[in-house]
Amino acid sequence: MLSRKNILTLTLPLLFLAPAVARPPAFAILPEKTVAYVSVEDSNRFRERLGRTGMGAMLQDEEIRPLVQDLYGSATELVRELEDRAGMTLEQILAVPNGEVTLAVVAPPALKPVIVALVDIAEAEDDAKNLLELGADELNKQGFNTRKETVEGVELQVYQRGTNDDEQVVRFQFEQTIVLCSSFNVAKKMVPALQGNDEGTLIDNQAFAAIMDRCDTSRTSSPELTWFVDPIGLFRAANRGNVGAQVALAMLPSLGLDGLSGIGGSLVLPQEEAYESISHLHVLLENPRDGILEMIALDTGSCVPETWVPAEVGNYSTWHLDVKLLYSVLKDLVDSFREEGYFGGLVKSNISERIGIDFEQDFIAQLDGRATYLNWFEPPAGIGSQGTLIGLKVRDVGVFQESLETVTEKFEDFIEPTQYGGQKIYRIQGPGENLEDRNDEDLSPRERRQRRQMQRIRPAFALVDDYLLVTDRISLLELALDVRSNAAPSLKDSDDYQYVSAELAKQPNGSSPSMFGINRPVEAFQMLYEWVQAPESREFMHQRRDRNQFFRAVDDALERNPLPPFTKLEKYLMPAGSMITNEESGIHVFGFNARYDDSDGQ
Repeated sequence: MLSRKNILTLTLPLLFLAPAVARPPAFAILPEKTVAYVSVEDSNRFRERLGRTGMGAMLQDEEIRPLVQDLYGSATELVRELEDRAGMTLEQILAVPNGEVTLAVVAPPALKPVIVALVDIAEAEDDAKNLLELGADELNKQGFNTRKETVEGVELQVYQRGTNDDEQVVRFQFEQTIVLCSSFNVAKKMVPALQGNDEGTLIDNQAFAAIMDRCDTSRTSSPELTWFVDPIGLFRAANRGNVGAQVALAMLPSLGLDGLSGIGGSLVLPQEEAYESISHLHVLLENPRDGILEMIALDTGSCVPETWVPAEVGNYSTWHLDVKLLYSVLKDLVDSFREEGYFGGLVKSNISERIGIDFEQDFIAQLDGRATYLNWFEPPAGIGSQGTLIGLKVRDVGVFQESLETVTEKFEDFIEPTQYGGQKIYRIQGPGENLEDRNDEDLSPRERRQRRQMQRIRPAFALVDDYLLVTDRISLLELALDVRSNAAPSLKDSDDYQYVSAELAKQPNGSSPSMFGINRPVEAFQMLYEWVQAPESREFMHQRRDRNQFFRAVDDALERNPLPPFTKLEKYLMPAGSMITNEESGIHVFGFNARYDDSDGQ
């Protein structure tokens, strides 16, 4: 089969080419049996709009641009060979006019997957020709022979090694569109579609059409990017002739996975909205769902952050699940492959008997269904400063507390009860606990690393109100308790949460989603900013610059171009929101990034 290297030899240089021309869109040209597809409607517009986003504007800020250009200049050294061979600088390649760019994988019946690329070239024909000839020369060096075929008046250039049709690369130009394909048979069927005969194309694929309809963004503006994957079709096509894969495919109905019809989405960078980006993702599922797909037991409920969630989280998401249904389906599914009662026996011997409680009755049955995840960056910034906390809502606090006491007593050698602000918490002892009071000179390098890790990562858990909180560091649990007692600000009272929740509520089913999420990139960037600026980090990079080209480039760039105060950067780092809804046709994910305020004219 033709290697990806050979296809990319011809394809990659074209990803930067071409204004759109008057021809059918890619989804009306590609065959109906397309199993993977990604398309940028107009890459020139895409790049221009990316530059207007907060991140794009930050990289163009007059105080940041010199650093970015310095780093970019260092990176161009890595592509010097490509520049020499193409006879063009990287900047010249990137400056070629752009347009629609589409990559796809087609699965013809009984054949291996076929890779297809469509690129409009318009006014860039000379540069496109130079890059294509560069790829053709490389194929000829690898033993590919060249012939010409004419289909409906269009000349196709066919590169083939030997007589194997799996060793083909086909290229042709229709008006101002270049098509590259790894199969002559597929390429010749695309010619009529380019001429307006759109019968049997991707738009006729019911799964693709349904997903694109659900991800419709016509109410805002045309999407910059659309994508689609048929996971089962792609797996089937990629494993034709593989006996093991065929057995796996035969098991899909038993697992319920044959109901996964497709996954796809869109990305919009609107110009007149309050958002700088809008994204949709839809998982198309058959109804009713069965097996593993039925385990996606999403429920609905309140998404207001709990009273213990800190305001300065980096990410926060809260989920509503039908835990009883999920566990029941899992049990039945496992038993269907073994025997009735097998899963229950497995849980009893491997979990219940080891922890001292009935896992199904004392834990699973006590879960309310709401689960919350958050991360937080502990100062000072450094490697391993990110902390994670998971909260599980329980039904009966008294019953759950008894089960918790039983488990902690059984593992008293590893779990240490303690107090914080009148709240009982449990600290899990780690491998570096016995190293804290010893001198550095008495420790091996491995023991020193363990101690440094334990100074940050101290796992702990507690039953706070009606939530079991589990975290990888006790400092985050203590912060959560401070928030609960009003000694620290909470996320639910923050402007970011109020804004994100109000915007998500405007979407279909936005008032009661299955998942609500908020991302605050300012927290992660501040941690990275402080880490890069820290003397220890600069020393770390400086010591490794002779052995690592990346560290050398960053070290030199920071030396020549000091970063501005973080207060000048944080205006570009606006919050983002997301939500998941459980719909009749499947699972839908909606997300947006708030537009940064450029009213100061920068």
